[in-house]
Amino acid sequence: MDGLFFKNMMTLYKAKLYDLLVEEDEQDFQQKWMEIVSDILELEKLHFLDKNSVQTISDEQREELGHLFEKKQWVQQDILDSTHYFSDYSFGVQFLCKHEIYGYLFMKTDLEEKITERFLKEFIEESSRFFQKWVFVSSGQNEERFYKELFRVTKKFHSSMNIEYVLNEIIATLKHVFPHYFYSLKLTIDKNDTELPVHLFELENARSAAMEAYVSGEVKVEHLTQANKSILYAPIKGKQGVYGLLEVDCPLFQLSDGEIEFIRLLAQTGGSALENAKLYQQSRRFIADLQLINETSRQLNSNLRFSDTILFLHSRILSSFGASACGFIFIEKEGYKVLEGSSPIFFDPSGKMYILYVGERMEKEKDSLFIGDMARKVPDGRWPYRSLMAVPMFESDTLKGFCIVLKDSAYGFTFDMYRLLQSLIYHSTLALTNSLLREELERLVITDHLTNLFSRNYLETKMNESLKKDEQGTFLLIDIDDFKKINDTYGHQVGDEVIVQVAKIIQSITNQKGIAARWGGEELAIYFPHLPMKEAEDISQRIVVEVKEKTNPKVTISCGMSRWHKESGEDIESLFKRADQALYISKATGKNKMTISHHNGNDSKMPFS
Repeated sequence: MDGLFFKNMMTLYKAKLYDLLVEEDEQDFQQKWMEIVSDILELEKLHFLDKNSVQTISDEQREELGHLFEKKQWVQQDILDSTHYFSDYSFGVQFLCKHEIYGYLFMKTDLEEKITERFLKEFIEESSRFFQKWVFVSSGQNEERFYKELFRVTKKFHSSMNIEYVLNEIIATLKHVFPHYFYSLKLTIDKNDTELPVHLFELENARSAAMEAYVSGEVKVEHLTQANKSILYAPIKGKQGVYGLLEVDCPLFQLSDGEIEFIRLLAQTGGSALENAKLYQQSRRFIADLQLINETSRQLNSNLRFSDTILFLHSRILSSFGASACGFIFIEKEGYKVLEGSSPIFFDPSGKMYILYVGERMEKEKDSLFIGDMARKVPDGRWPYRSLMAVPMFESDTLKGFCIVLKDSAYGFTFDMYRLLQSLIYHSTLALTNSLLREELERLVITDHLTNLFSRNYLETKMNESLKKDEQGTFLLIDIDDFKKINDTYGHQVGDEVIVQVAKIIQSITNQKGIAARWGGEELAIYFPHLPMKEAEDISQRIVVEVKEKTNPKVTISCGMSRWHKESGEDIESLFKRADQALYISKATGKNKMTISHHNGNDSKMPFS
């Protein structure tokens, strides 16, 4: 190769390199440089290995490279022919940038006899100077671009107090700056359902480098040579703590110092914005939670019936927590009692699994439960609801029961929801207990303590109400035959037991159709509102029969029945008087029977053997 040709070749090469250097578009820079070299040297083929590519080749190939360029920066075909991997090339050259290896170029050309060592030396020197300038220019361009992006995204961060918006901006910035990298956000804070690559940071399953970055609050880079990739972990942190990690997945050793610094600053800026948004949303949620607790306390202290209290709490918990089911369980001597108003599942076998599991934990630990995924906690595949919160109900340091809240999806409740439920149940337990005690007192006032039937006063009140609003009703007066003989023969305790036996028979037969009461002594009474006369007669006849069959010692009863309808103009006194007269007839005509007193004065006797 003569001097003029050599000079023209290098001049053209320098001009092409300058044009490439001043291009604003840095995409495919390496490919464009290789095209320039190929055109100028009329290459049949070439192969370029930059410092990142070297890490991806086999150990044998790296070992050959080391031997080839151990003493000089270029080798010719006679040396390459002896290699296993590079024997197809005419020349091999090594480029240095800032005294470090930038890459290796292998070329095959028909001009090999004309290419001198002088040309190769100047080609290498010029290329190395170009690479050094390119690294400087591209570094400056990247730094300027990075700071522009940080300035832009910081302005957006400060324009919103929404956590989802902040996360979206972090992802959008990464997509714009690193379109060919993969990334995700691993957060320790609660997040809503989103299509963004946002996941829960699980400490127990985290890689050691990720855990180190989270604990130290410093960026860590992990190189996975077998997977041919590097993973950067940048802590997302604010002044109050670390909220997770920004993970960037890229080709092995691809990240530059400038890129790492940009990602660190993005994660730090995003962490501060995330913290501000979180604190803002927490303050709003705290206000809403206080309003919920205050409203709930006000409702619970408004003398609601116990059943209404349970229904109110059930409704508020389902709506406030987005729950699938809610149950209130009391602990009794014979086991667990599901309170009416709880979700239907707790009355089914599948719901009783949760009751038994929570009950055993509650009675042992006396503490609340918060389980994100029941399938992981108890991996037997039987749990239809994955998320669980349970809070104990205490009265004077005594565990009275507990509240269970369920959701079908895993990790469906946040820790803030858990704390709010604890507050709700703490404030509600006293109201529930008071409501239960109030109703128990009311029951004691209107209930006969021996028979658990209603008191005479309560029955008379209900009869008065029925006389005012109903169309008809039937009154049955019952007396135990020869009761004095029972007391004299067996004693008053047995006499009381007989009354209780008769009362239980009456309760089991009348069920919800009549109001049964202890009228006085061994006299009992039943009032049937609405019930047709024939049905009241059938129930009364059955009572007479079963008392004789089921009592021990065996006794019989005599009954008197009176009936009224809207046009009869009756009152309680006349109904009782006619029933009492009919009862007297039953006693006088053989006992163990029922006599019906009709309004016209005619009585019909119904004896039983």
